[in-house]
Amino acid sequence: MQNCYPGARVDSDAPIYQLFEKEVWSDFSFKERYPGGPELRRYFDYLDKKLDVNSHVDFKRTVTGATFNEERRQWLVECEDGTKAWARWFIPSIGFAAKVSHLCEVASAD
Repeated sequence: MQNCYPGARVDSDAPIYQLFEKEVWSDFSFKERYPGGPELRRYFDYLDKKLDVNSHVDFKRTVTGATFNEERRQWLVECEDGTKAWARWFIPSIGFAAKVSHLCEVASAD
Protein backbone atom coordinates (compact mmCIF):
# COMPACT_ATOMS: atom_id res chain seq x y z
CA MET A 1 0.00 0.00 0.00
CA GLN A 2 1.20 3.47 -0.76
CA ASN A 3 0.11 7.01 -0.21
CA CYS A 4 0.64 8.36 -3.72
CA TYR A 5 -0.07 11.95 -2.75
CA PRO A 6 2.45 14.08 -4.69
CA GLY A 7 4.95 15.72 -2.37
CA ALA A 8 3.86 13.74 0.72
CA ARG A 9 6.19 14.56 3.62
CA VAL A 10 6.03 14.50 7.42
CA ASP A 11 5.99 17.72 9.40
CA SER A 12 8.18 16.65 12.35
CA ASP A 13 11.71 15.37 12.84
CA ALA A 14 12.01 11.78 11.62
CA PRO A 15 12.63 10.14 15.03
CA ILE A 16 9.10 11.14 16.09
CA TYR A 17 7.80 8.60 13.56
CA GLN A 18 10.03 5.69 14.56
CA LEU A 19 8.80 2.88 16.76
CA PHE A 20 10.41 3.16 20.17
CA GLU A 21 11.80 -0.36 20.40
CA LYS A 22 15.54 -0.84 20.40
CA GLU A 23 15.34 -3.77 17.96
CA VAL A 24 13.72 -1.40 15.45
CA TRP A 25 15.46 1.96 15.89
CA SER A 26 18.96 0.69 16.60
CA ASP A 27 19.68 -0.32 12.99
CA PHE A 28 17.60 2.12 10.94
CA SER A 29 18.39 5.74 10.18
CA PHE A 30 16.30 8.16 8.20
CA LYS A 31 18.27 9.92 5.47
CA GLU A 32 16.09 13.04 5.70
CA ARG A 33 15.16 15.16 8.72
CA TYR A 34 11.56 15.51 7.42
CA PRO A 35 11.08 12.31 5.40
CA GLY A 36 9.11 12.32 2.17
CA GLY A 37 7.00 9.54 0.71
CA PRO A 38 9.83 7.38 -0.70
CA GLU A 39 11.80 7.56 2.56
CA LEU A 40 8.73 6.62 4.60
CA ARG A 41 8.06 3.66 2.28
CA ARG A 42 11.68 2.56 2.84
CA TYR A 43 11.03 2.67 6.61
CA PHE A 44 7.74 0.77 6.31
CA ASP A 45 9.47 -1.91 4.18
CA TYR A 46 12.16 -2.15 6.86
CA LEU A 47 9.50 -2.54 9.57
CA ASP A 48 7.79 -5.27 7.59
CA LYS A 49 11.03 -7.21 7.21
CA LYS A 50 11.88 -6.72 10.89
CA LEU A 51 8.43 -7.33 12.43
CA ASP A 52 6.63 -9.31 9.67
CA VAL A 53 3.76 -6.82 9.66
CA ASN A 54 2.28 -7.78 6.27
CA SER A 55 1.65 -11.38 7.33
CA HIS A 56 -0.97 -10.01 9.76
CA VAL A 57 -2.76 -7.75 7.26
CA ASP A 58 -5.30 -8.34 4.49
CA PHE A 59 -5.00 -5.83 1.67
CA LYS A 60 -7.40 -4.83 -1.10
CA ARG A 61 -10.67 -5.61 0.66
CA THR A 62 -13.61 -3.23 0.77
CA VAL A 63 -15.05 -2.81 4.26
CA THR A 64 -18.84 -2.62 4.33
CA GLY A 65 -19.29 -2.36 8.09
CA ALA A 66 -17.61 -2.43 11.48
CA THR A 67 -19.29 -2.93 14.84
CA PHE A 68 -17.61 -2.73 18.24
CA ASN A 69 -18.50 -5.64 20.54
CA GLU A 70 -18.33 -4.43 24.16
CA GLU A 71 -18.22 -7.96 25.61
CA ARG A 72 -15.23 -9.02 23.49
CA ARG A 73 -13.76 -5.48 23.43
CA GLN A 74 -13.07 -6.00 19.72
CA TRP A 75 -14.35 -4.84 16.36
CA LEU A 76 -16.22 -7.17 14.02
CA VAL A 77 -15.24 -5.97 10.57
CA GLU A 78 -17.27 -7.11 7.55
CA CYS A 79 -15.99 -6.93 3.98
CA GLU A 80 -17.72 -6.86 0.61
CA ASP A 81 -16.57 -10.39 -0.27
CA GLY A 82 -18.24 -11.81 2.86
CA THR A 83 -15.04 -11.97 4.90
CA LYS A 84 -15.50 -11.19 8.60
CA ALA A 85 -12.67 -10.54 11.01
CA TRP A 86 -12.34 -9.68 14.69
CA ALA A 87 -9.85 -6.90 15.36
CA ARG A 88 -8.56 -5.27 18.51
CA TRP A 89 -8.02 -2.05 16.57
CA PHE A 90 -9.93 -0.73 13.56
CA ILE A 91 -8.27 2.11 11.66
CA PRO A 92 -10.24 2.84 8.48
CA SER A 93 -7.75 5.41 7.08
CA ILE A 94 -10.35 7.07 4.88
CA GLY A 95 -8.93 10.58 4.76
CA PHE A 96 -9.31 12.91 1.81
CA ALA A 97 -6.40 11.26 -0.06
CA ALA A 98 -7.66 7.66 0.36
CA LYS A 99 -8.48 5.70 -2.75
CA VAL A 100 -11.28 3.12 -2.75
CA SER A 101 -8.85 0.22 -3.29
CA HIS A 102 -6.79 1.33 -0.27
CA LEU A 103 -9.49 1.54 2.40
CA CYS A 104 -9.08 -1.67 4.38
CA GLU A 105 -6.29 -3.29 6.32
CA VAL A 106 -7.82 -5.93 8.55
CA ALA A 107 -6.13 -8.63 10.64
CA SER A 108 -7.51 -12.10 9.82
CA ALA A 109 -10.12 -13.51 12.20
CA ASP A 110 -9.12 -16.30 14.58
